[in-house]
Amino acid sequence: LVASVVAIDKEALRSYDTEVFVTSIGPNMLQHRLAVLADLWDHAVRAETVYSEGATWEEQMDAAHRRACPWAVILNHKDWAAAAAAPNAPTTASGGSSGPNVTVKIRNMERKTDTVLPRSELLKFFNFLTASHRRYRREH
Repeated sequence: LVASVVAIDKEALRSYDTEVFVTSIGPNMLQHRLAVLADLWDHAVRAETVYSEGATWEEQMDAAHRRACPWAVILNHKDWAAAAAAPNAPTTASGGSSGPNVTVKIRNMERKTDTVLPRSELLKFFNFLTASHRRYRREH
């Protein structure tokens, strides 16, 4: 019995109600994906990511499609490096940029449209969207 339980694919056990999938382009971005993920979780946004540093962006987007996520957050290494190089840029304990100069791209997975926002606006964006979506689902 234990062997058969271990053999079950982990994805088969999880709920597929993820609202946001956090992805990144470029090297050494897992830490930033996890920071964004934690912020989303702290604000009751159902979010997920690929927990491997070596995952390509294509692999991450495939995972988002498999989970039928309506939204993807895309962090680009170049944007984060530029923000970190800016004078007086706030940093995290690990030296990464966390300030308002960092931008993120939000992709509507169904429409394939992108919106670029300052990182500081990300939570407001998803709090509004998820609250509206949950309210709509309750009413219909």
